[in-house]
Amino acid sequence: MAKRGRPKGSKNKPKEKVRKRPSRPGEGGQPGNKNAEKWTEEKALNLANELIEWMLPKFEDNKKGKKVDVHGANIFYEEFLIMHKKIYSTVLNYLEKKYESFSKTLKTARHIQKIKLMKHATAGNLKEGSTIFILKNYHDMSDKVEHSGNREKPVILQVSPDFMPGGGK
Repeated sequence: MAKRGRPKGSKNKPKEKVRKRPSRPGEGGQPGNKNAEKWTEEKALNLANELIEWMLPKFEDNKKGKKVDVHGANIFYEEFLIMHKKIYSTVLNYLEKKYESFSKTLKTARHIQKIKLMKHATAGNLKEGSTIFILKNYHDMSDKVEHSGNREKPVILQVSPDFMPGGGK
């Protein structure tokens, strides 16, 4: 009967134990360990408020003495969070689920983004096609579709043979 296990002189080493991955930013280390938690509700809300401030208009005088919005190009909230603050979607999802106040403020940022896109597009500052694409795909907007009929009863279309090519034959 053959012995089980590695053959003598085999170069195959036994597998090492797999270590658990380190916690991701915002996961807070061990459950219940408040000292290890990076994100508190206060920190998350401060970040969200800083985002809103970055997005809202800020008027300053230009060289000609005219008031100009220096935050005009600050349209995309993800630009601020990812490019300026280096906070990625995993952390954003975590904060949104954990803190309702953060979730509400981020929803406000999305709404500001939608309004700014529409405002700049109608003023001719943005390309129409790109703006339409973003509004449809990221803000669930669509072209208006007219529906006739009662929602409770299905619309039934009947085609008479008289209207068919060849008299329905």
